[in-house]
Amino acid sequence: MDLLIRIFRLQNILLFFYVMLIIIALDATANAKSDNIQFQKYLTTDKGYSAHLKDKVSRAFKKTFPGCQAAPTQKRKKPLLLTSIKMPTETDLEIRKKALESENEKSKNRPKDTKNLPAHPKYGQWIERFQTNACGHQVDINILANAYNINDLPATFPLLNGETKVSIIEQPRAISSVKTAANKSIKNCFSSPLIINTHFLGYRNPKDGILSDTDKNNGSFERWIIKACDKDHAVDIAILPDAQNQFKYIARIRGNKQEKK
Repeated sequence: MDLLIRIFRLQNILLFFYVMLIIIALDATANAKSDNIQFQKYLTTDKGYSAHLKDKVSRAFKKTFPGCQAAPTQKRKKPLLLTSIKMPTETDLEIRKKALESENEKSKNRPKDTKNLPAHPKYGQWIERFQTNACGHQVDINILANAYNINDLPATFPLLNGETKVSIIEQPRAISSVKTAANKSIKNCFSSPLIINTHFLGYRNPKDGILSDTDKNNGSFERWIIKACDKDHAVDIAILPDAQNQFKYIARIRGNKQEKK
């Protein structure tokens, strides 16, 4: 009888923890959904962030095409989330407001505005993507956004243009392989090549090597457009699994090629 009672109690304890786990999971899902709704609203309504981003995209375009003086048209695409996004709660905003009010009371300087305050994401990373067009040049501009403080604009950094699927961490190694190939193959050119655009060609099928839209964990192929000594060149890149560095990058210059329209 004592054994049955202990088993019954253990079952109740396990049932309690199981219910608690379900409640926690549902609560986390609800919070994530709420954060996502707030984040989508932030992307379209925060004028400070939108203006900052527009300027960043324009600068990246002009750096890619320095001879173009026209402002590029910008069509915003759906951002690519790299991490979960955490938006400020009402409690966060109230705490900040009280802190500023207390600071204003102690300060002899002009009081800080406590009503029209920005509400940037608390933390999170995502990639902003824009279709741009000017002077006959069409290219997707990719910008990394890193949020870390509700008071400050997310920090933004330009990434490689185009469709590349090379991760942000791996991009320097891929760029290095392309520049090495350019320096070896392009004769009488000693300037560092500028990467104009990137195109994803497909994943490598392990059975026959034919390109596929499905990642079979057997590598992939891309084609990058670079400019060196005022000429455009296409570079084919094989991105293959590597036991030591996760991936190895094999780049080959195809010759002069105008950017893909």
